Amino acid sequence: MIGSLHAWWLARSLREQRLIAVMLLLAGGTLLWLGAYKPIHDGLVRARADHAMAMERNADIRAGVALLKGVPARGRSVEGALDQIVAASAGEAGFTLDANMAAGTDTTAITIATARAPALLAWLDRLEQQGIGIESLQLQSTSNGAISARATLKVRKP
Repeated sequence: MIGSLHAWWLARSLREQRLIAVMLLLAGGTLLWLGAYKPIHDGLVRARADHAMAMERNADIRAGVALLKGVPARGRSVEGALDQIVAASAGEAGFTLDANMAAGTDTTAITIATARAPALLAWLDRLEQQGIGIESLQLQSTSNGAISARATLKVRKP
């Protein structure tokens, strides 16, 4: 078989051999593209989307669990550095703080790059119930349907 294929190849003119070689290279590249790269790329895109949805569900579930556990009454006094309290609470609620800058022990400015609005607002409400007031809040929608937030939080005096 190989001998007959080799004889067939030698029977072609140089121009035909070049055309066949280019055709085989293009066909091989197309098969690699469709058979390997494209499925792997599409799988990664789907995995990233699934991960983002799972993180949102996680934040929603954590917010719901915190509500079910019962939150302290409004006006409770806050003890400790506010930036540390807010960071711990954000972690428990499933949020990643991109910035958490303390201005003294009773004020902090936070930034969250992406969050679902209901989960974020529920978390901010829980902070208010713990005696941490919202001095300023800026919300902006992001391209993936979530929101980004910047807030200045301050301990409310009882």
